[in-house]
Amino acid sequence: MIEETAIVVRTSGEHAWVEAQRQSACDACAANKGCGSSMLSRLFGRKVARMKTLNAAQAREGDAVIVAMNEAAFLKGSILVSLDPLQAKLGAAVLGQGLAAQLDIASAEALAIVFGVGGFAIAGILVRRHLQRMTRETRFQPVVVRRVEATGGLPLRHAGMQH
Repeated sequence: MIEETAIVVRTSGEHAWVEAQRQSACDACAANKGCGSSMLSRLFGRKVARMKTLNAAQAREGDAVIVAMNEAAFLKGSILVSLDPLQAKLGAAVLGQGLAAQLDIASAEALAIVFGVGGFAIAGILVRRHLQRMTRETRFQPVVVRRVEATGGLPLRHAGMQH
């Protein structure tokens, strides 16, 4: 399981909406200060990611929690979102270029570009539909597994939250 610390910002029934600070891998890298990725991370700042989770821990608004997700589900979603559209784009571009050669079209590059953009757009639509189906399955949903306890046994609260 992949785990991340987050803050519950809202609950509703069996779900909790949590916010987690997006982390850059640069923080753990020895080249942190001299790397282009690190500079971009500092330039654009760290953003907060908000997500809907299953609330297995019965957390309340303001609780600091551990959110977990199945590694295989995360990997499948990552591949689906990043690799499939790229493959579709490249495959469609090659198809367009081959079609241009078969039809003796002078501007093979333009047809390859049009096919590539079309393949990418179609893949994007299909990926979105597939992701919507995946999010309905429990195994693909992040889950609040436990509250993070502070010393003294009380849950940590988000700074600035009023209770």
